Amino acid sequence: MSARDATFLREQLPALTRLGIGLSEFGERTFLLDAMPPFVDVSSSRAFVIEMIDELKAAGQSVNTLRLGEQVIAKTVCRHAVKAHDPLSLIELEKLIEDLRHCAMPYTCPHGRPTLIEMSFRELEKKFGRVQ
Repeated sequence: MSARDATFLREQLPALTRLGIGLSEFGERTFLLDAMPPFVDVSSSRAFVIEMIDELKAAGQSVNTLRLGEQVIAKTVCRHAVKAHDPLSLIELEKLIEDLRHCAMPYTCPHGRPTLIEMSFRELEKKFGRVQ
């Protein structure tokens, strides 16, 4: 990548690491991608990283320096996450549930939408017309 992009990316490495994106320097202007969040499905990891860099640069001053662009990164990752109606195998479904169980904040996605909904047994019976 360009020297300017390499310098910019180097500054973002801690935030990327916290979000499960394993990038490390592999030369002066080369980086090695060795980890992605388990819920991200991309056909081109290189394109994904370049898109993320572009998003972070576009956010510019609006990125809170204490958060190191986490919101921008989360938005980009979310775009590539498993979506409703995506076909998944039983093993992939079980892995998603297991990963969710180990999250620090498993109740919402990065945008605040719920990932879990609590409902009593009585409410569930009502939904299926089993309560008189």
